[in-house]
Amino acid sequence: MFVVRLFTSLLFAYISCAFSTQDVLSIARNDQSSTAAENCEKACQELSSNFGPALHFGDNDPTFVIWDKKQQDAQPACRVTPVTAAEVAQALTIVSSHWCRFAVKGGGHSTNVDASNSVGGVTIDLGDMDHIDLAPDGRSWADLGPGLVLSDAYTYLEQYNLTNIGGRVADVGLPGYLIGGGISNLSPQYGLAVDNIYEYEVYTTPNINLNATAFFFLPPTPFPLIRMIVDIFQLVLPNATIINVTQSSQPDLYFALRGGGNNFGIITNFRVRLIPQGPMLSGTKVYHANYTRQIVDQTYQLTTTLSNDTLMCFSSRYAYNQTLDEFSVSMTQAYAQPILEPPVFATLNEVPYESSTVRVDWMSNFALESVQPPGTRQLFGTVTFDPSGDLHQQILDVFEDEVSQVKDIPGFTSSVVVSALHINAIKAMEARGGNALGVESDGPLDIALLTVGWSNATDDAAMNAFADTWITRSMQAASDVDRLHPWLYINYAKDTQDPFSGYGKVNKARLISIQEAIDPKGIFTSTGLCRGSFKLR
Repeated sequence: MFVVRLFTSLLFAYISCAFSTQDVLSIARNDQSSTAAENCEKACQELSSNFGPALHFGDNDPTFVIWDKKQQDAQPACRVTPVTAAEVAQALTIVSSHWCRFAVKGGGHSTNVDASNSVGGVTIDLGDMDHIDLAPDGRSWADLGPGLVLSDAYTYLEQYNLTNIGGRVADVGLPGYLIGGGISNLSPQYGLAVDNIYEYEVYTTPNINLNATAFFFLPPTPFPLIRMIVDIFQLVLPNATIINVTQSSQPDLYFALRGGGNNFGIITNFRVRLIPQGPMLSGTKVYHANYTRQIVDQTYQLTTTLSNDTLMCFSSRYAYNQTLDEFSVSMTQAYAQPILEPPVFATLNEVPYESSTVRVDWMSNFALESVQPPGTRQLFGTVTFDPSGDLHQQILDVFEDEVSQVKDIPGFTSSVVVSALHINAIKAMEARGGNALGVESDGPLDIALLTVGWSNATDDAAMNAFADTWITRSMQAASDVDRLHPWLYINYAKDTQDPFSGYGKVNKARLISIQEAIDPKGIFTSTGLCRGSFKLR
């Protein structure tokens, strides 16, 4: 297994690239005495002067579409669309200097309000940063822009019989997917995306004092660069002074990036490992609800006794159809070879099914099957548990019971998807000093994802209550049989959940310490300027 490379360019928002630090903080202090609306009006006017047609005011932005209707309804003061890392730095400088709240949009697939479309602030939309550049040898790595969605990368790379470790839904954006962990059909072989970070580049100011405890993230200026090559960070100051920092002497930077979410900055470029991959087996079979227990049992077997076949991946789904007023169960199977009936799925394939899309095809086409068009209000919730067929079935029973209370809400749709976090993926988390996720398990885990969709804002409270109740009851059911696991996959978590507590006390405390050290003004905190998504403090 050759070394994974993930190249990340990070810009951090609280010190200027256009002003001195003292100038920016002086302006920010002055603007803190103004109202939030006044601050953001000033920020938008300055952005308009600098970005021209790349600045869109919130009340006149008809072409802007984001997946979750709740987020679409959020009204930013303005939206800016930078095309280079330098422009991102410029936008962040302006926004932070006026003490205006902001959100950052990559693919925009979050279901949490204010995560990728600012409520009353500035939305920094990275959608135009959609470059794909191959390594000189054309095979070892690719630079991918944060404006890409997963299918963009798949489609481009497949012409070379290559792929990256990516997700299972075509329109999910790269940035959120990668910084949240990144579960893939290839994870049993290669681990999560978060454990593939290898190389970073950041912009820094001259005369930064680096030491073993304080060098984590550095403020943005036009002066490049810090680059990590293998586990060595290379700092090039404007005066050509070079400082190398190894993983062993500066482990905090590496640790914090592997699961710390959006608490530290904005990713503007990924250098990802490429792996040879042609067409493979995948697709979904749908079964009558009468076969639910058989699919549950197959989920357990595939998670446990059959998990040695790392070419295999799967997920089961129990869904409610409002039009038919009935439930159905389905299983998505994947096998990273063009084998139509791999032995690992032999027993599963004996279960009678009603429809099937299982075939040998490209990953990009399979990812399209899971796309849901924008325009619906959405939310997620999640529970993690040690594999158990009986518990899995109980979680579905809870779901069915709760659906009966809300099934007549206009546009209601919901499902519970259970997929495995394979033991190989868990072991990969230990590489290169370990990540921040805090998954401690000597066996595989099951991750249950609740998906909810509905039409009207007037039903938001009912839908949130439905999800919260399912989460509470499912966690209690798992706890009652001593199978509840504290870790939560942050990309599936509801805004009322606390994924960082599931990282463990030591990991969470370490992340908070890092965040406090590099962000004393709290820009990336729950009371700062970038408040969306999950905050460490």
